Amino acid sequence: MQTLFQDLRYGARMLLKKPGFSLIAIITLALGIGANTAIFSVINAVLLRPLPYPDPDQLVRLYETDAKTHQEKTSASFPCLRDWREQSRNLAQIAAYENESFILTGGREPERVVGLNVTANFFQTLGIKPALGREFIAEEDSYGGPRVAILSHRLWQRQFAGDQNVIGRTMVINNETRTIIGVLPQGGEYPGRRDLWTPLALDPKAHGGARRPFPQRNRALETGSTSTESTSGN
Repeated sequence: MQTLFQDLRYGARMLLKKPGFSLIAIITLALGIGANTAIFSVINAVLLRPLPYPDPDQLVRLYETDAKTHQEKTSASFPCLRDWREQSRNLAQIAAYENESFILTGGREPERVVGLNVTANFFQTLGIKPALGREFIAEEDSYGGPRVAILSHRLWQRQFAGDQNVIGRTMVINNETRTIIGVLPQGGEYPGRRDLWTPLALDPKAHGGARRPFPQRNRALETGSTSTESTSGN
């Protein structure tokens, strides 16, 4: 320990003798440590940290490749979703979602939130169960079906002050009255920071037929799936 203290005192004296060099060295170390910390944070979030769902190693994400532009990871069309569900042999479930912006009225105050339109099996595919109420059912995901919605824990707190009797109450969402059927657990990402979920409820006549991309006015889908074995879908 005595030798260590002597070395530290000697190092301190040398740094004080050359303050310019010392300042450059400290700045270089700070930049290096900061850059490494930032890189590790990105790698940890993207590659190392597991997805916040049960059995994350069994989840895969499905995309299409545009045959004309060869662009990868384009959104899938409804006919493709239907074909994947009918023809898949290695995936236990296939769910789809599309991003949506919602205007809410009927709660404490009007609010714009980011949410998703999802297929009925979306939460089941991710292995997520609502903290209150229930998930969507197939009838609600059918075209013209019941108008329902599921809230995030954050939105439930903001708009209903955590009222335990919120299930069955209504909100006006994008000028439509919807019944609240569920509230998700606190702190989850389903996926990303979202606050509201409604059934996708695509019209099979408008989006059916042969496998082809949607016209521009129609909606594109992101799909996720859970596999029967962890290596499938790769």
